[in-house]
Amino acid sequence: MMIKRLVLSVLGLICLSANADEVNTNADQQLSDAFVRAAISFISYSQAVEGDDANVLAATLLDTAVKLNPANEQAWAMRAELAQTAGDQDAYEKALVGYLDTGIDDDRARFELIRYRLGSNSTLDAQLSELEKLLESEAGRALSDPLRSRLASFATSVASELLDESARRKW
Repeated sequence: MMIKRLVLSVLGLICLSANADEVNTNADQQLSDAFVRAAISFISYSQAVEGDDANVLAATLLDTAVKLNPANEQAWAMRAELAQTAGDQDAYEKALVGYLDTGIDDDRARFELIRYRLGSNSTLDAQLSELEKLLESEAGRALSDPLRSRLASFATSVASELLDESARRKW
């Protein structure tokens, strides 16, 4: 209950500091950054309390931050990390997509998104098939060399698990 009162107070102060009649891109960015800073505080605070109230509030603050400023890389990255920690796979995927949509060049995030989406296939055969399609596609050839190499290593690993010698040698 104390956390909720604190959040409402912080949100009230943040909203009062932004003139609602003159909201512009700069104000949205500043307000988005304020929400990120508040989320960082709640994430830090969550380690000192039981339950996940602070993390839920941090997630709400980060969701608001990315609505105000969809180009806020830090907010998207923090939202992805928070979702992953909470085990919320749908929010994790959405946050990774949002993060990459900012235009950032982050192969690790791309790899995590590809692995997550491959994991939605129910069998290793299906995962290997989708991975091969990606690597052989135009979009796959547009990926950075380090990312393609990492994906090829992943394909080799999956092929090894399947005892598929020809696919393992291919990648």
